[in-house]
Amino acid sequence: MKKIICFVLTIIFILSVAGCSTPSVDEKSLTVGIKPSEVERKNFDGDFTKIYADFAVESFKNFYDKENNSVICPVSVMLALSMAANGAEGETLEEMKNVLTDGMEIDALNENLYVMSKYLTEGDNSMDIANSVWIRDEENQIQVKEEFLQTAVDYYKAQVFKEPFNQQTVTDINNWVKEKTEGMIKGIIDSIENDVIMYLINAVTFDAEWEKIYFNTDIIDKTFYNSDGSQTEREFMRSDEWKHIRYKGSEGFIKDYKDEKFSFVALLPPANMKIDEFIQSMDGASLTDALENYQEKSFTAYMPKFSCEYEIELKEPLINMGMERAFDSGNAQFEKMCVSTSGNVYIGRVLHKTFICVDEKGTKAGAATAVEIKNEMAAEMTGEIVLDRPFVYLIIDNETGIPLFMGQILNLN
Repeated sequence: MKKIICFVLTIIFILSVAGCSTPSVDEKSLTVGIKPSEVERKNFDGDFTKIYADFAVESFKNFYDKENNSVICPVSVMLALSMAANGAEGETLEEMKNVLTDGMEIDALNENLYVMSKYLTEGDNSMDIANSVWIRDEENQIQVKEEFLQTAVDYYKAQVFKEPFNQQTVTDINNWVKEKTEGMIKGIIDSIENDVIMYLINAVTFDAEWEKIYFNTDIIDKTFYNSDGSQTEREFMRSDEWKHIRYKGSEGFIKDYKDEKFSFVALLPPANMKIDEFIQSMDGASLTDALENYQEKSFTAYMPKFSCEYEIELKEPLINMGMERAFDSGNAQFEKMCVSTSGNVYIGRVLHKTFICVDEKGTKAGAATAVEIKNEMAAEMTGEIVLDRPFVYLIIDNETGIPLFMGQILNLN
């Protein structure tokens, strides 16, 4: 049986300063010069999973596409922006904390993300997380703060590299990404512009098969009723399920992956409710409660095979969520990350790309987030659920209930 790989290429931070040249250097890796400090293993703060659930739902509500299929990876966005937040201070940091965690202090955020990463990657090895920092070797213009790098190494287990940021660096970065995603992502950048001074990259692999895979006899043809009024004949997967949920008028189910550490969740809004209206009604607390309090009820579920690729620029949505100062070229405060002789640095763009494929064996999913920082310049069946019209779906961790992916299917043309 072919292994289903789910990968999350989560983070690329691009730090840019105008007018930097591209020097040549011999030394590539600085990791050996930065000794990781021991981080005491702790449990999640009592409120962290609720805080994360709120961020996940608010991100989905602000990032999804109202006209097309879309999927986001909240854990990717949080990790990316949290790493950046370690370089922020003042009002810039306060806004980032408010958007990410409703004001949780950055040290506590680092600790909780450290624990979350450890938790998600231990046990059955369904997930693996890797981080790296790539620095342009231009010390006379760019000074990366030692404390910032130490935090990246300690809490994010990042490898640290110093390179000339030439074509060889492009190859090195892409090879690192390819290795850490088990070949599923073969490259992330095509070239490096002269004003780029740093990349912070995170890669995650997620390997998940269904607890009970579908057989050929479970695959049937059915009609999917698209949001635009058209109809599409698709292959649906039929299964007997028992974890039934109701949430804000929707009906759905929880379907376990192998070893039951992670699950897939589907939510079918009422037929008379637009999916946009349903998504905007969602909130983290009530969603977590619904997932925790599912009903044991036997029913038949029909789910279409589907795949989705999605790309969005997050600058405007993040500003709307309250993260405004980080994008202000004159007032952003990232001096704790690095300083440049060229002037102030700020976030220019935040790019988010995702991919998901759901079939009879399991799920393959991936995401990439790029933050660009620039210089100023078996019981009796009682019913059935048929996902034959627009629906919302999630991939969750069963112990904490935190959503790892959230998406919606509008059309299957």
